[in-house]
Amino acid sequence: IYDSFNIPGTENFVFATDFGVYHYYQQGDSFNIESIISYEAPSDSGPCHKLIFMPASRSLLCINFRSFDILSVSESGVVSVIQSQLGLDYNCHVFRDAVEMQDGSFFISSDIGLFRVQFSSSIYFSNYSSYDFGQSNFTSNIKMTQLGFFSGRSTDIYSVWSNSEKDKLYVSTEFGIFYSENYGQTFSKDENLKNIPRLWSVINY
Repeated sequence: IYDSFNIPGTENFVFATDFGVYHYYQQGDSFNIESIISYEAPSDSGPCHKLIFMPASRSLLCINFRSFDILSVSESGVVSVIQSQLGLDYNCHVFRDAVEMQDGSFFISSDIGLFRVQFSSSIYFSNYSSYDFGQSNFTSNIKMTQLGFFSGRSTDIYSVWSNSEKDKLYVSTEFGIFYSENYGQTFSKDENLKNIPRLWSVINY
């Protein structure tokens, strides 16, 4: 098991394993396990190695090595796939981390830089509680953009996180911590964090 996630307000879990992503859920007095995403080695994307919950949208990001999947998570704990293998055509070796921002977009780090994933305003995150993820036009409203961020001679981005208001983005690189206050349009080096080594994971409390 690479990672696990307890769905808020329930006793249901999502597990990321070598063989795929599984949903452990309660149905009456019994618990069941169902396969959400299955992997057959060798896989183009590799297994999901990290699960990241996006609370504003109630979606769950499954980060694979060469792509990532987006799952919807209902308030009752039902989980379903809404998009799979995003980013596969970028030939990335490893997607590493992700963070959701105030505007509903999220950023995902990789060995080839930083990506921003946005959704059409017609399905803005604040409306997700009533949005039907099964609608066929959902995937056409997803926009993934590779940002022109780099530090020194490296394109490696490690952990990404935000401030508590989710309007300031931080990224960890081999050359220090950088931040953006305009959703990735420009970055500045954080001199207050200049002695901190590259970070693989940051947990906000």
